[in-house]
Amino acid sequence: MMRSRRYQPLRRGFLYLQPLIFLGLPFLKVGGESALRFDVGELKLYFFGTTLWMEEFFIVLVVLIFFTLLFLAVTLLFGRLWCGWACPQTVLTETTRFLDRRPSRRLLPTGLGYLLILFLSLLVAANLIWYFISPGDFLARLVSGRFGPVLGGVWTVLTGILFFDIAFLRHRFCATVCPYSMIQNALYDSRTLLIAYDLERNEECGRCHACVSACPVGIDIRNGAGRACIHCAECIDACADRMEAKGAASLVGYRYGSSGGPMNPFRPNVLTVGTAAAVFFLFACYLVMTRHPLGVTVLPQQDFPPRLTTRGMTVNAFRLSLRNRRKEKITVFFDVTAAGRETVLQPAGMVVIPGEETARISLFLSIRDFQSGLPVFMIVRSKDDSFRIEKPVSFQEAMIR
Repeated sequence: MMRSRRYQPLRRGFLYLQPLIFLGLPFLKVGGESALRFDVGELKLYFFGTTLWMEEFFIVLVVLIFFTLLFLAVTLLFGRLWCGWACPQTVLTETTRFLDRRPSRRLLPTGLGYLLILFLSLLVAANLIWYFISPGDFLARLVSGRFGPVLGGVWTVLTGILFFDIAFLRHRFCATVCPYSMIQNALYDSRTLLIAYDLERNEECGRCHACVSACPVGIDIRNGAGRACIHCAECIDACADRMEAKGAASLVGYRYGSSGGPMNPFRPNVLTVGTAAAVFFLFACYLVMTRHPLGVTVLPQQDFPPRLTTRGMTVNAFRLSLRNRRKEKITVFFDVTAAGRETVLQPAGMVVIPGEETARISLFLSIRDFQSGLPVFMIVRSKDDSFRIEKPVSFQEAMIR
């Protein structure tokens, strides 16, 4: 007897592993902080032991572009496998199959099903918020009633959206709302992986409609997959169950193009997107490897206009901000260069910055015989000479004496 491969056990393993990861990740601690969380109050991102501050978010942008291009390249090769095997929308729909309107699949009374979906919506909405507010802080506010209108409003709106999606839209979301399904039309080519019906074996079809009954989006795969197909392979397994009784393989299966054939990753469109993804990946690696442990900002002090002393020194005032991006303290020295001119920096000396803290210092810089356009640089170096940072300084000519 011909035996076809069954996809649903493996697929549901992938689907049910995802909620465990996303629900558990906010509780995972690395270095005493959340493994993955964007702190809205302090505008910094915790990422598995690394802290990225707001001024470093160009690194996050580059990483997001890389993942976007990688996602497009994977789509060109494997079609909508993401939709059927990993998409959160599919996870939510699969875990609430008890509300399916088909009598053969409905496991619970509708009213009780809606109550369970409301609870699930509250939990998933809270889980999304935990990536911005730590679960401990969230639960403490919930118990003490200190939610406030903003946090409470966000939780309420997210819960409402999720409830409407899970209870009413379900798989219709994939065909009507999801923008990714629209992108498929532009990305697909003749060698993209899809689920296809074997037209050459059409006479073997018993017209049992098992593939149609199994399809969560209600399409007839014999007429083509269409935009609504999420590559869940339900129709493949349903057909395999019927065809094995006849000693034959499933009439439906995963194929590269409707006619089948080997995968070809060296197509021009795949190579173009894949190369762009590789470039952004290398760029992201370079940014991470060259990332300075200290963020330095030098700004003029507006309430102290430049002035000229009786000794011929032009004086400017600055505010120096030193942000320690490490968890350990950093000891630094700072100095100034001005194209060989005599300079005086007050105060001068050493500064100790605690881990993940910011030191702010008011400085007075004097330069003898200063002329407009003279390049001036603030130099900040570590005590152990592990790094040296030069920042251009906007030094102005004296306005008063």
